[in-house]
Amino acid sequence: MKSFLIQARWIFACLLILAGCAKGPDRNIEKRIFVDRQTLDLYVGDEFQLTASPTNTTFFWESLDHTVATVSQAGVVHAAGVGDTYIMVSMDDENAVVRQIPVDVSIPSAFKFTGKSGLNRVAVDADIRNNRIQAIKLTRTDTGESQITDVDFQDGVISASFEGLPDGTFTFDVVCLDKYGNESVPATLRLRSYDEANLTPRDIEISTVFGNALIVHWAYNPENYVKVTYLSTNGKEVTVDVDELVMYLYDFQPFPAPSFRYVTYYDLGEFVYENERVVSGDDFTHNKLYILNSSSTLSNPHYIWARDFDMGGEGVAFHKGQRNTTLPEYQDYRKGLGDLNDNWVVITDRDGSGANSGVGNILGTYPPYVFYNIVGDWYRYTVYVEDAGFYDIAVEAGAGGTYQGRLIVDGVEGVDFAIPQTNWSCWNFTFHVPTPSKLELSQGVHTIGFKYQSGSSNGSCFKGMRLYWSPN
Repeated sequence: MKSFLIQARWIFACLLILAGCAKGPDRNIEKRIFVDRQTLDLYVGDEFQLTASPTNTTFFWESLDHTVATVSQAGVVHAAGVGDTYIMVSMDDENAVVRQIPVDVSIPSAFKFTGKSGLNRVAVDADIRNNRIQAIKLTRTDTGESQITDVDFQDGVISASFEGLPDGTFTFDVVCLDKYGNESVPATLRLRSYDEANLTPRDIEISTVFGNALIVHWAYNPENYVKVTYLSTNGKEVTVDVDELVMYLYDFQPFPAPSFRYVTYYDLGEFVYENERVVSGDDFTHNKLYILNSSSTLSNPHYIWARDFDMGGEGVAFHKGQRNTTLPEYQDYRKGLGDLNDNWVVITDRDGSGANSGVGNILGTYPPYVFYNIVGDWYRYTVYVEDAGFYDIAVEAGAGGTYQGRLIVDGVEGVDFAIPQTNWSCWNFTFHVPTPSKLELSQGVHTIGFKYQSGSSNGSCFKGMRLYWSPN
C-alpha cells in the first residue's frame, strides 16, 4: 500500500511537469502593454501625447536619449533635438518588460527642391508639404553669402531667389529654417544666372516681303522660342508661334508700309525673359513691293520685274508648263529671297551677246529675267495703288517665235496682244503694248498678271512690266 502511494505521487508529479511544458496562455508581459503609436516622427519642438493600456495600470515612461526627446510620466513626449531614440514604457511590477517606441526627430524641410535659372538671379521652387517652415535660405558656396526668403509657415510650392548675380553658373546650398532658426539638411544645386547682354534675340537670316506674303528664315537657336505679331489682310492683328526655321505668312498685309514685330522668349525656368524687336523699312533683307502712284511718268515709270512674281509657287503665283535647267548660268534667284517654291522657274542673267553676265549678280547692268516661257505660262504680281486712276502699261519681253500675250487683272483675263519674234535670241527685249493700253485701278490692293496665251513653241523671255500714271 505504501509503495502504491509513492508511485502515485511520482505519476502526479510527472503530470504536473508535463502540464507545465505544454503550450498555454501567453505570459509575455510586453504583449500585455498596448500603446496608441508604434513609432513617432517629430520635428524639433513638437510635443505628442502617448497613451498606454490597460488604463487601470500604472505605467512608467523613460527616454533613452534626453538630448533627442524627453517624456513625462503622463506619456507626453517632447522633441528636444535632431536624432533617433526610444521611449520606453513599463508596468508597475518588478518583472515589467518595457515596450519600445522608436522616435525620430528632424528639422522640417521641403519634399523636393527645383532649381531655375534667371536674369541676374536664380530661383528655387520648394515643394513644402507641412506648415512648419519659417524661411528658405540660399547660400552661395563660393562666397558664403546667403539670402533668405520668408515662407511664413505656408505649404505648397514656394519660390525662393538669390538676387544680384553676374552671368555664370554657381553652386548653392538650400536649407529650410524652422521657427527656432534650426536648419534642415542642405540640398546642393548648381544653377545658371544670365546677364541681359547674353540674351540676344533670335537672328533673322532672310526676310523678304512680297505683295501677297512674307518670308522669314530664322537662325537656329534651341535656347529660345519666338512669337510673331503682324497685321493680316483682314485688318486684324495676329500672333503666331514660330515652329519652323522658315516661316511663310500668306495673310500678311504689307501695304502701305510693311512691318512686324517678334518677341524672343527665353524660358529661364523661374520666369520667361522677353526681348521684342520690330522689323520694318530697311530692316527687310529684300523688299519686293510694288506701289503705284501719280508720281510716275513715262520717263520715270514703275517697273515690275518678272522675277519678282508673288509667293506661293506653282498654280498660285505662276504656272510653268516646262522647266529648262540646262543653262550653265541657271541660278536660284528666288531661293536667295527665301522662296523655296520656285523649282519650275528658270531665272538667268544672260546678256545681249548671249554670254553670261555674272551668275548671281542680280544688281548688275543686265538684271535677271524669266527664261524659256511657253504657251500657257503665266506670272502674277500683287501691287498697291496709292492713287486711283489710269495707268499706262507695257510688257517687256523677247520671243524666239510669235506669241499672243494676255493681261490678267484681279483674276479677269483681258484681250490678247501680239509679242512678235525678236529672233532666237529672246533676250533682245522690246516693249509690247496691250489693247487697251491703260488700266483703270482703284485705290488699294490689286493683282496684275501676264500670260503667254498662244503662239510659237519656241521659248520666250519675260523681263517685266512698265506702268505709269496716265490720267488723260
